[in-house]
Amino acid sequence: MKQCIICKKDFNPATKKQRFCSNSCRQKNYRKEINEMIAEIKQKKAKIKPIIDISVINDNIVPKKENAQPNRLEPPSDLKGLDLAIWKAENWK
Repeated sequence: MKQCIICKKDFNPATKKQRFCSNSCRQKNYRKEINEMIAEIKQKKAKIKPIIDISVINDNIVPKKENAQPNRLEPPSDLKGLDLAIWKAENWK
């Protein structure tokens, strides 16, 4: 006889690893674990402070423009179609 982790009822396990008396208890445990993981992630996100990118120009701190595009390489002009798509996927990460 084993005791179910969720409802604390005694049951006869079909296998040595069985921890729950029924599928409903197994599902309740899974959902509880998922909700705990989500709460933990939300808690970690709340602790993270946003980082402001700044650059130093002539010893003055100037915030970077938010709309500025990152420096991207230009694809070779002879690439077309699938070759161009592959090049962009590899080089514009």
